[in-house]
Amino acid sequence: MRFDKRTYFITVAETRNISKAAQILHVSQPSLSQYISRLEEDIGWKLLNRNSNPITLTEAGELYLDYLREVLAAADRFSDKLNNLKSQYEDSIRIGIPSQLYASMFNDYVGAFMRKYPTINVVAKEGTSLALRDMLIRGEVDIIIHHVNEDLDSRFSRFIMYKEQLSFSCNAEAPFLKGKKSTRKKPIKMTPEILSSLSEMRFLQPPEEYLLSAQIDRCCESVGIRQRKIQRLPNILTIAGYIAMPGSDGVSVLPEFLSGEVPDWNKIAFIAPPEPVTWNLAMDRLADSSMSEAEQLFWDMSMATARKMYK
Repeated sequence: MRFDKRTYFITVAETRNISKAAQILHVSQPSLSQYISRLEEDIGWKLLNRNSNPITLTEAGELYLDYLREVLAAADRFSDKLNNLKSQYEDSIRIGIPSQLYASMFNDYVGAFMRKYPTINVVAKEGTSLALRDMLIRGEVDIIIHHVNEDLDSRFSRFIMYKEQLSFSCNAEAPFLKGKKSTRKKPIKMTPEILSSLSEMRFLQPPEEYLLSAQIDRCCESVGIRQRKIQRLPNILTIAGYIAMPGSDGVSVLPEFLSGEVPDWNKIAFIAPPEPVTWNLAMDRLADSSMSEAEQLFWDMSMATARKMYK
């Protein structure tokens, strides 16, 4: 890295001849002489003994030559450090994963990537789906895996990993179900009696910063339920645990990924709205940014994993 015309003086000092220095620098001799004269005026000291042949440096000229060499050497070191920093970022990737899915997602996607590409530095961050989206927009992560409503968003390049149909969830022993059995894949069909009973129950909501809170509202709006009793609980696992308790009066919408984390999952019933309400597990990156080699490798590997996992 070089700055300004500071190499001009070094070339004159090393060649001890202004004409020869001008040829090396590809400038005219008068221009180079004028530059040296202006430089001496700015510094306030004569730098060259022009009367000697070859030209020699004054004491001030020797000091200035040492100074320039130190400055340019420091500039080169700075350039090297910048290149090293750039190399580190090119061989690194920052990935955002939902807090509720961190354990499984890390193993299936991030951990698998780290094992396959051990030389790439991986930074994994967690948060709610909405928080991860904001982190991506601010440039704090490169790629995120999160839940979204939309198949497309012009701000992001998006790969839909899995589309999930949402269902109401309540205790499997609720009297109005009359012993009907259900699973997450085969929910009970909504009836007027069930709809009326759900409307009177306690709706369990996660904090508003969870995207699931908006999904519960969507499911209620799709069947015309007005949530009369709302109870905010700290997280989705707490909600599932409350619903599974004997005699529970709670109802909510529980995503499928909880099935492996809730011990009493079989004590929960699922009721499908007449019109499907869905959300997506998606992988996003900023649409207007190019991908590094590390990001492309993670993107391609994650798409392949998702296709195999959710086929």
